[in-house]
Amino acid sequence: MSFIQFKTEKGQPLVVGQHTLIPVAKSVCLRLPKIPIGFVWHRPTGVIVQARYGQEYELPIQDVTGRLYLLLLGIALLTMFIAVRVRFRKS
Repeated sequence: MSFIQFKTEKGQPLVVGQHTLIPVAKSVCLRLPKIPIGFVWHRPTGVIVQARYGQEYELPIQDVTGRLYLLLLGIALLTMFIAVRVRFRKS
């Protein structure tokens, strides 16, 4: 068992008119050894569209919420870094 795993998974196909839609998602799994604690992050990446005549293409999904989470994490880390630097300068 590895510490970190990356997976790409396809969901259940959905038939809409003459098209079959298949959702695609990626996940990152972090598991701590010998401790029953872990972290799983799923994010949508796209939809595979299969047309009636054999055409197949993928429509990407822009994960705006995930990008906002990363932006907030970056702002929090930057704020912590600045606070530590200011505190050490005063002493």
